[in-house]
Amino acid sequence: MARVRTDDELVALARDVFPAGVAERWLGLRRAAVGLVPLPVGDVRTPVVGHLGGEPELPNDVPWPEAGGGRPLYHVATVDLGALAPEAAAAAGVPAQGRLLFFVDEALFEDGADEDDEAEGPVPAAAARLVHVPAGRTVRRRSTPGRGNAYERTRLGARLVATAPGAHDAAVRRAFGAELDDPGHPLFGLPLARALADPEPDHRLGGHPQPLRGPVELDAAVAALGPGADVRLLAQFDRGDPDIAWHGDDGVLLYWLIRADDLAAARFDRAVFVLRRPYPNWE
Repeated sequence: MARVRTDDELVALARDVFPAGVAERWLGLRRAAVGLVPLPVGDVRTPVVGHLGGEPELPNDVPWPEAGGGRPLYHVATVDLGALAPEAAAAAGVPAQGRLLFFVDEALFEDGADEDDEAEGPVPAAAARLVHVPAGRTVRRRSTPGRGNAYERTRLGARLVATAPGAHDAAVRRAFGAELDDPGHPLFGLPLARALADPEPDHRLGGHPQPLRGPVELDAAVAALGPGADVRLLAQFDRGDPDIAWHGDDGVLLYWLIRADDLAAARFDRAVFVLRRPYPNWE
């Protein structure tokens, strides 16, 4: 089954694999998102909305984000919210101005960093940073500090995509309740899992997180955002993309999550970083 991307494709999937009552309830949970698409070098026609890696542009009074011991974080991506089409900004729930810059500690992905396979979810606060640069701030391009390295710069385009929650998502549990106690429920079937998986790197703003090892929203809520909070995906970056992965960690997903009220008020400093690794391959 091909990867589902558009709203029409999502509706067709649900009505093809689910009974009518299940399909309509599940479709009622879908959310639009902005797919962030790496652009080929020769593409000069697609509008650029940001970039993976490269040298970020920061205000003079904002120091380069660091992990413990003064180790520079890696610049994962910059998204220029002002470059998004109005309907794209609305879909992601972000303001149509300013920039978001995402940083992470590459040490999280070095050999041996994931020996404790259960150590998933939120990571130490110093291991990731989100910088919001409001519109009108003077910025300058920064070189990575001497102790750090940089991912190659790759331009990003944008496209509207449709997303839906995985079977273990909290919203699905609220909508279906005790029905999900049945391991044979249609939502646990392979067609849904395959359609929500993406063979290509899946970078996005807004929508539902790509499910991997359970609902990431719960990790964020328990960690910092408060039990019962209405938690939304702000951004997701997929280290299946070799442009932002150096350690063979195909399938690792990076999420920034935020309460819905903080997103509406552009309080991006309250976002929480969550890391997900795929299950190990047991021999």
